[in-house]
Amino acid sequence: MGFVTPWALETGPIERFARVGNYASYSRLVGSERLSNGKRKGRGNAKSGNKYLAWAYLEAANFTERYNPAIKRYDQRKRAKTNGVVAIKTVA
Repeated sequence: MGFVTPWALETGPIERFARVGNYASYSRLVGSERLSNGKRKGRGNAKSGNKYLAWAYLEAANFTERYNPAIKRYDQRKRAKTNGVVAIKTVA
């Protein structure tokens, strides 16, 4: 048996997610707002998903930003346009 990543242990079988967006939502990397016709209809389930998986992706993004100059430039450009949480989550 080969090496198993922490992401694989927290995620389980990846086939259970029908789309990439479902996995991103489970990882808490995207917002949980519901929009209809450009209007906000709710912010339900903000805490749903795997908090440990979210933490792992954000730690990996912070580490990558620290040691990869291209990612660091991207993050700085994103932070200039929006807040830091959104910027680091796009890297994650």
